[in-house]
Amino acid sequence: MQSYAFAIDERPQKVWDWDLTEKNLGFLRGIDPEYFVHVAQVNAALLEEKKTNSAALAIRLGYSHALETFMAFAGASLQAPACPLAWMLRYTNDDLRKVVENIANGSLKYARLTPTPTWAGLAEALVGGLSASDEQKSQIAGGFGGLWSRFARDFLDESQGAEYNNLKHGLRAAGGGFALKIGLEPSPGISAPPEAMQLIGGSEYGSSFFIVEKPVGGKIDFRPRRFSRNWHPKNLFHGMHLLSLSLGNLISHLRAKAGDDIAQLKFRWPSDNQAYSSPWTYNLGVTSSNFDIVLEAEHIKPSTKESVWEAIENSTS
Repeated sequence: MQSYAFAIDERPQKVWDWDLTEKNLGFLRGIDPEYFVHVAQVNAALLEEKKTNSAALAIRLGYSHALETFMAFAGASLQAPACPLAWMLRYTNDDLRKVVENIANGSLKYARLTPTPTWAGLAEALVGGLSASDEQKSQIAGGFGGLWSRFARDFLDESQGAEYNNLKHGLRAAGGGFALKIGLEPSPGISAPPEAMQLIGGSEYGSSFFIVEKPVGGKIDFRPRRFSRNWHPKNLFHGMHLLSLSLGNLISHLRAKAGDDIAQLKFRWPSDNQAYSSPWTYNLGVTSSNFDIVLEAEHIKPSTKESVWEAIENSTS
């Protein structure tokens, strides 16, 4: 019988199996990071040919899927490098957010892959076994460490997470970006003429959706608040390629630790250091908006469970 003790953030776990080593290695061999490249390339071609917003949304979904997958494997690599299968089976979305936050600020506990559980430390651990000069290893580690730190900020952006959830659960987001303009009113209450408006930023691509807002004073009351995000599919396209490359390197590193011949595994990195910044090539000026009518506590009558059940029982629809 084989067992492995590990933590998910600060939650203790222990996995048992008769053939844990082979199951873990089989799991790692089955991961295909190139899937995300395929999704990016197929939809980028559709976007160029047909200018369909559906293709842009598919790239958007693919990017967040790749981002979440990489962050999960990064957490597994740091906290359960000998059996990432077990970590991946037991983490929750809340766990992953905490782990990514702790990696970002250098406070992750129970890390077993490296004594410095940061993005830079993970990158250094990954390149340690490469057949490259110390100078080249330093450049590669620096490039990936900085890239993963920026990806982590994107992952932790609550509006990014809300958009992803609205897209993947029930397709609750409408495609299309927005532009923001401002202008000085010629007199109070009189809108500035179009020619006097100054463009702050915007994008043809993005989505609009609703988030939950809790009015002050209401425990079970809420309102849907409008929220919009802008993004550029080419930024996300480059991001998916780099996430696929990063994930592939992590998987190769973990397979080597699990017993596969490192000489037969692939490790890849950009030949141009500028490529690490490609997911942020297009500066949109403004990336989010959540304008809506103000709703304060005095605007509602706080509900109780009893009043809600009564309203349901007395309703005809």
